[in-house]
Amino acid sequence: VLNSHPEWKLERVIGLGEYFNLIGLIIGTDNIGSCLNFFSFCTFLYVAYTYTADNKSNILLFYLILTTPLFLFLIPNQKPQLYGVCAIIISLLAGLTLKRLSLSRSIVIFGAIFFAISLKYQFYLSGVICIMILLFVHRKNIFLNIFYCILLYVVLILPQHLMKIDLYGNPIAPMLS
Repeated sequence: VLNSHPEWKLERVIGLGEYFNLIGLIIGTDNIGSCLNFFSFCTFLYVAYTYTADNKSNILLFYLILTTPLFLFLIPNQKPQLYGVCAIIISLLAGLTLKRLSLSRSIVIFGAIFFAISLKYQFYLSGVICIMILLFVHRKNIFLNIFYCILLYVVLILPQHLMKIDLYGNPIAPMLS
């Protein structure tokens, strides 16, 4: 049974990312969030290197990303910020460079965006904008892609909304509070 405590204001912003950290604490590690951040950063570097065509651009992009001081803060951090950003950027990059989306690619690309949205409520706006851009770019299969989006919403985000409606009366608490 879930209990809500009105004095716990930060309880309202919990998303899937905080549950990953909680699972890490339950299994006895306190750095699962930073491991996920590091893995997503390595994946982002690989995808960014793969999807750019020019070799000189690849080297410049690689050095530009690695010399950004912001990553020194985000990688060892426990907050689910970097892997949400990487999921949105990678899916947008892949969705814009591919001419046609197959069934598995559509599910993976839209699934990554919905995963990022489920991590923290701060990703709602950027995730919805990326979904609209990808639906517009791949409008040939728009009804199938909308079906995938509805299915992914039901699996990844609807349980959190139902929990927040039950606890606070607001599906996207604390946004409308």
